[in-house]
Amino acid sequence: MKNQLLLVDGSSYIFRAYYGVRADLRNQQGLPTNAVFGFKNMLLQLLNQEDPSHCVLVFDSPGPTFRHEIYTEYKANRDAAPEDLKVQFDPIYKLVKLLNFPVIWGEGVEADDVNGSLVQRFAPDIPVTIVSGDKDLTQLVTESVHMLDTMKNERYTPEAVKEKFGVGPEMIHEYLAIVGDSSDNIPGAKGIGPKTAVKLFNQFGSIEGIYQNVETLKGKQKENIVESKDNVELSLRLTKINCDLMYDASLADYERTEGDLNDLKTFYQEMNFRFDDFVHLHPETAES
Repeated sequence: MKNQLLLVDGSSYIFRAYYGVRADLRNQQGLPTNAVFGFKNMLLQLLNQEDPSHCVLVFDSPGPTFRHEIYTEYKANRDAAPEDLKVQFDPIYKLVKLLNFPVIWGEGVEADDVNGSLVQRFAPDIPVTIVSGDKDLTQLVTESVHMLDTMKNERYTPEAVKEKFGVGPEMIHEYLAIVGDSSDNIPGAKGIGPKTAVKLFNQFGSIEGIYQNVETLKGKQKENIVESKDNVELSLRLTKINCDLMYDASLADYERTEGDLNDLKTFYQEMNFRFDDFVHLHPETAES
């Protein structure tokens, strides 16, 4: 096993699995299983590829978070989960439990904040890989904390973040605050796109620097920056990950352990899945 802590964005994995496997898969009872099938494939492939000594699945808490209290329109543009996905949540959670894969979430916060707090706590002691495609999480990247987007097979180091966005990880939340983020319904500054944002940061260093020097800007750009000040300040509060959540768990609680193979085989049978995809992780196991 490789000495590393994997922080897996559980909600993202479920949705990616659902939309990635569009076949109408069902078990003998008629339960849709495409998301369960995709999720278990993605998770097993990840474990086989990364072979981590420690791992944890991080989920958003159900219901509103503190960001919704700050801005009621936060993520208001997102549709509810499809009904045929909702009925697959429990089997997915059951699979995770059978795999002995630790799970964590925080009341009233998002998975991003849980990830940030776990990074803050454990990164000094062990290399960390955040498994997600969420660009918000690139603000957590350091020399010892990388982000892995398994869908695009991209691994983000500080240099890779700078190359992709034009700013380093320490500036990502300011970058997102000024360009906005349509996926989270974050307003940002009117008329300021990624290239302009990077140019302004290179010139003035930060959002604070931009507003301190706003009189040096000209024309429509100045007008947009001035008129968007309240939205930018709001967006800064929304894009900054909270890394100060307190958890009692120790690193030992996230040690990777194997699940019971008989229980897992029974689950596979319930889902009408073949068990031979498990053999690469357990060579002593074969489908009867």
